[in-house]
Amino acid sequence: MSKKFSLTPSLFICPDDLHIRVHSKKLDDLFGFQINKCEAIISEDETEFNSWIGLEPEILQTPYSEIFQYFCALKDYRIEKIIDFGCAYGRVAIVSSAVFKDSHFFGYEVIKERANEGNRVLKKLDLNNSNIYHEDILNESFKIEKADIYFIYDFSDPIQQKVILDKLSENVFDNKFFIIARGLGVRSLIQNKYPQFHSLYKPLHLDSASIYSSFTNLS
Repeated sequence: MSKKFSLTPSLFICPDDLHIRVHSKKLDDLFGFQINKCEAIISEDETEFNSWIGLEPEILQTPYSEIFQYFCALKDYRIEKIIDFGCAYGRVAIVSSAVFKDSHFFGYEVIKERANEGNRVLKKLDLNNSNIYHEDILNESFKIEKADIYFIYDFSDPIQQKVILDKLSENVFDNKFFIIARGLGVRSLIQNKYPQFHSLYKPLHLDSASIYSSFTNLS
């Protein structure tokens, strides 16, 4: 890891004098991401579903400080495995390594260039418990492994998000897990179509995300 910084929790707290997206851009630069270069060579033909090709990098990804806020809400729980559906360049992996130091991160990203760049930086940071897989999570053969946290951004349209939520709902009463849903689309979908994620245990609603639990009240 670079001697210029360490992945301490304080790194992900946005200073009062910075916008959260400016703060995230500074961290991306610090970690050595080459996001603009990668986005420039991605073809719209690489995937059949909406993967937000062409968006500005700071719109495409969740700010580090927001991810940190979500994880701090769960810091008192034993978190060993985190899965991120549509992880882009792996910001969630970097923050999770600071909050849940012994956890394992599995990210899935349908765009090969994003997955490759994310893995390059994770390796550079010596995050050996974190991996990004170039995989189509909407493929019928894709199996969701057990995890403690599932992170879902608005990776595509509601019909395609429903594919993942349907698979998660199959085991909602058998496994203990959290769902961090970031984005208006997926949050609305869960609230309106998936009462099994919020009718038994109270979720935690934050400004930019909602956190649901299969086994405990969060609010």
